[in-house]
Amino acid sequence: MNVLSRSGNIPRYRKDGDKLLVSCLWVLLVACELFVLNSAPIFVNLFGNCNLQLYLCNMIHILFDKADKVRWVRNIASFVNLHCNSTSGEEVVIDFSNEILPHELKPFHLASLACLVQFFVDKNFPVSISRDNKDVCQYVCDTCGFSTYWRLGFRHALSTEKSIFSLWKIKDDEKDIFASEVTKYFKCIIGEDKDYTPISTCLAEAYNNVFDHAQANGNAFSAIYYNQKNGKINVAICDFGISIPSSVRAFLENETNDKEALEIAIKKNFTVQSQQNNRGFGLDNILTNSDNVRLFSKGACLVKIDGKQYISQTDFNFTGTLIDFDIDTQNLEEEDILTDFDF
Repeated sequence: MNVLSRSGNIPRYRKDGDKLLVSCLWVLLVACELFVLNSAPIFVNLFGNCNLQLYLCNMIHILFDKADKVRWVRNIASFVNLHCNSTSGEEVVIDFSNEILPHELKPFHLASLACLVQFFVDKNFPVSISRDNKDVCQYVCDTCGFSTYWRLGFRHALSTEKSIFSLWKIKDDEKDIFASEVTKYFKCIIGEDKDYTPISTCLAEAYNNVFDHAQANGNAFSAIYYNQKNGKINVAICDFGISIPSSVRAFLENETNDKEALEIAIKKNFTVQSQQNNRGFGLDNILTNSDNVRLFSKGACLVKIDGKQYISQTDFNFTGTLIDFDIDTQNLEEEDILTDFDF
């Protein structure tokens, strides 16, 4: 009886143990689900709505950890070189660390980021912006209009901030529309009593660089920002074309390195004369009319700060060309001679 009694008690202990085990497993499962939901990134798909996804093994995760300009452009060069031969189908998620603040992202960052997005779009990759850094995600997608451009198919991204001119895709057949819109923009936020010729000259030269010899295949963007506090206009134009050094080497038919080729390109009146609208002024006009300039192209970099100019070889190859320059509107003449920018 005692044996039977003991054997009869064993199933009861097993049932209690099973209940305890099931309860523990249930609690563990719920905890895992909560962890996954809390840790899973929320994305803003540039072609759809916000959605919750898990990182997949075939997902391309691109992280910008800092807004430092050299680090930023080096990261973009690395991402492009790494995935230039990738096939379509993989989800691309662009993420920003919490160290980056919205006000740190300037036209330099936005124009190059737009080219990176277009690079993957051209390869038929779905692209999303992570909401891990909610402020930056909202700034890029909503304030700067990235979602408007790619999701709705506009010719340019409409900004919700008066100080930001629309992110604009550079197309040869739309340069007159751009010229008209950017003229209205400057007259509206700065005033009609200024001579905007220096700005017009710089924009025309940068745009013609894309039209004439970048061979960007439609992947070129401009971004413009007006800083009301210091009165400076910041312009960035980026393309993922063949780069200035490559274009110069092809024209001269020699083997100069990237630094030497860029030094030739900025000489006054130098041009590769690839198109009839090339005015033959090279990049000299941008350097002459701008206060500060940064230019990355292939493996060379040009920096002009406080009147001093430097050209150096970089430790990375940037696909195409990224030009970033400032013009102080306080130095513009008080004269209304501009009707429309002429490209």
